Amino acid sequence: TVSVLYWRALTSNCLTACAVSHLTAALINLSACSCCARQPPLSHQPTRGTTDRPPGTSLASQKHTVPTPSFPMTTASAGGALSFRKKAATTVAVFVGGPSAAYYMKVVRPRARYEAHLAALHAVPRPRRTTPLFVSGSEPMRCLKTAAENAKVDLSGSTARGVARYVPFPVLVAWRMAVLFAHAVPVALKYLAARYGLFGLVYRDAHESLRTLLTTMGPSFTKLGQWAATRPDVFPEELCGVLSTLFDAAPPHSGEVTMAMLREHGIEAKLRNIDPEPLNSGSIAQVHRAELAEDYVVQRSAVDPGTLAALSDDPSATKALGAHEDVVICKAGTPVVVKVMHPGVREQILADSAALRFIGDAVGWVIPGSQFMSLRQTAEEVCALALSQLNLQREAENLLDFRFNFRPGLYDDCEGKVAFPKPLVAISSQDVLVETYEVGEPLSDKNAKHYAPMGKVAMDMFMRMLFEHNLVHADLHPGNILFRFVNPDGSFALANKRQIGSWPQLVVLDPGLVTSLSDRERKNFVSLFAAVASGDGAFGAQLMYENAPPPKLSVDMDGFKRDMGAIFDSVSPVKVGSFSLSDVSFGEKFAQVMDVMRQHKVRVDMNYATLVSSFIVGEGMGKRLEPDFNLIEHALPFLLKCLQSHELQVLAAKLQETYLTVGPL
Repeated sequence: TVSVLYWRALTSNCLTACAVSHLTAALINLSACSCCARQPPLSHQPTRGTTDRPPGTSLASQKHTVPTPSFPMTTASAGGALSFRKKAATTVAVFVGGPSAAYYMKVVRPRARYEAHLAALHAVPRPRRTTPLFVSGSEPMRCLKTAAENAKVDLSGSTARGVARYVPFPVLVAWRMAVLFAHAVPVALKYLAARYGLFGLVYRDAHESLRTLLTTMGPSFTKLGQWAATRPDVFPEELCGVLSTLFDAAPPHSGEVTMAMLREHGIEAKLRNIDPEPLNSGSIAQVHRAELAEDYVVQRSAVDPGTLAALSDDPSATKALGAHEDVVICKAGTPVVVKVMHPGVREQILADSAALRFIGDAVGWVIPGSQFMSLRQTAEEVCALALSQLNLQREAENLLDFRFNFRPGLYDDCEGKVAFPKPLVAISSQDVLVETYEVGEPLSDKNAKHYAPMGKVAMDMFMRMLFEHNLVHADLHPGNILFRFVNPDGSFALANKRQIGSWPQLVVLDPGLVTSLSDRERKNFVSLFAAVASGDGAFGAQLMYENAPPPKLSVDMDGFKRDMGAIFDSVSPVKVGSFSLSDVSFGEKFAQVMDVMRQHKVRVDMNYATLVSSFIVGEGMGKRLEPDFNLIEHALPFLLKCLQSHELQVLAAKLQETYLTVGPL
């Protein structure tokens, strides 16, 4: 009560002494303060010309009287007591009320408002999806069928269009197998020559030829090469390094084909200034620059709250709107990019899917000992990845999910520093995706010093994707991460043209592939990560073997644990002693772990391999921005929180004992 009264007095237009006097008056029931002669309460105010009078008595004949105050008249003795009470009240007000009011206003009320704001943000439901989230996992055939259903195609080729209208699907599959055989024979001969040291060829020459073959064969084989680059547990490290440079590129189709597809889907009228020359052409689609011909608006009653929160740059600004009012998401003239799928790509991927599964079965039957590679399962995983990108509506909804997860006001450390394009779902389709054009530049040696603070932001973003949202961008290569500066007026600029007062921002593109773990997979991965971080090689090796997908071959567990322990010990401060974790590359350690798994023929789940690849990319970017970048320092808070939420307190305690008791990281 004292704090509230004191604050009310302070907010009046009186001086501090007057505020104390007001509080004193309230505490001891005085009629007014002495320094500004404020009037007492209404029940105590003298009435002038409005005193009670009998009926019929004129106002002039009535004497003006002042009613007696409600508190007793003071005597000499009462005056001393009143003076003491005034002094006591003043002392309490100054030494108790003042600090209490200050603490309330500076700490309690802002914290309560912030918690109420966060509660309101978390109360908003997630955006509603019309396409299920594609989750790759340990059941490749189920994933393949799900991806085919979402892409609205049939694995038998009965729904194929384009060339399949004139050529039976089995003939198309046979033709793709023949083309593959014609290109694969020279590559196989190079591998034989490299094996026996003929013609001066080495394995790297054969790897380069394989990369060219995969690029030539189209999107399915490009995805196969990209998948192989993330699997050092299956393929040699040198081959993975060569295939990691495999770009998702293809010859572009003509501008006339793009315009015809836009007209077919009724999107051409919504755009203007469409550039017929593509900005980039991938193996599945290509992108063009354009502008919106009219405002892109959504009606609040037509979209769910999660979608509206994801699309709006300021979700709180839409709260005052009525249920049937329009919300302007983008104004006319806003630059956009139009992603258009290549014609005939569905038929080609379907044919390649059938061909790869047949080849996987044939090789597994002909070559003994190839069960470890499980080529049939590998073919199904790769084809599922390719088919999952044949519905661009899924990519639009992935963008909505990421924008929702990093919407404004949710995280202080990422506020205004992480951005994703806005998908314009209402003018997109299965074959065409329209999204906002985002200014930015890839990281390079020239601009790295300008974006140095973004190393921590990028890693925090990835950790939140993994440990909090369980929705990870599965294609985080450097080409899909742009950097820019946000000027005070809200415009964007590159590092060499930024304004004073601007701040850096990270832009994430192309979330066509995402990874989401089941509860069991997530628990196992978090446990594995904690085992690596704490240097427990035996526990980590046991986890890897128990969670390996089939087929499981007989493994020398003692040797496996010994080799894993040698890697884990090198990152444990307890076992190594005094050293700086900033000098340790955990990406290299994860790569060594995968290499040991390949040597001992222990397979790793595809999701794990994808996450490890993302860790390697993230750490490499962090060290490029900050030479003393420390992965564990950024991951430890998220990891401890996730371990405690999964009831893995033993591992959490071990991590705390390992790192929090050895001094600074």
